[in-house]
Formats: sequence, C-alpha cells, structure tokens
Amino acid sequence: KVWQITPQDVDAHHSKAVANHMRGRFCFFGGPKLRDLGLLVAKGAVMKATQLTEKFTLEDFREMHSEDALILFQSDEEKGLRPVMADTEDIEGPTTILSLVLEKEDPTPVG
Repeated sequence: KVWQITPQDVDAHHSKAVANHMRGRFCFFGGPKLRDLGLLVAKGAVMKATQLTEKFTLEDFREMHSEDALILFQSDEEKGLRPVMADTEDIEGPTTILSLVLEKEDPTPVG
C-alpha cells in the first residue's frame, strides 16, 4: 500500500489538482494536511513513541498532553505500523502510538 499525507490541493478544482488515480491512499482521513504538520513542526513539535497499556491508556495520554499532541500512527506486532484516522476515539493497548507532540514549557523560572 502507498500512503500519502493529505495534500493542500485535495479540495481544489480538478484542473488544478493531481488526479485521484495518481495519488496514494490518504493518511489520517479527515485529519491534518501537509501544511498543518509543517506548522506543528515549525512550532517545535517532535515525534514521540508512547506505549499504551492497561495501566497507561489513551485517556491518560490525552489527559497528559491535552491538545498538544497529534496521534499519527499506531504500531503493534499483530497489525504492524498503520495510520490513525482523525476521528479515532479509542485505541486499546498493548500498542504503541506515534505522535507529534508540542512540549509544554516549564513555568518554573530557572535560577
């Protein structure tokens, strides 16, 4: 399978966009486009792998990062690496999620 990040021209008129038969399957259906991911990285977001388990769930992950993390992929031995769709509400462990995470600055002054 060939996957691609949703390009900016996805909603453009057919005369100004790449033909559908020339595209791969879109990752993160309904989710971020290439420009959105670029803006997150420009703000300092980094890729992080997080193991979800019975003790540390997706709910715990979301509580820890709130809106500062965008889950992009999920990986486990059974199904391998695969994109996570934007409307995914639950991911059960054990599995690993790969996310773009904006680190929160420590409000405690140094010194």
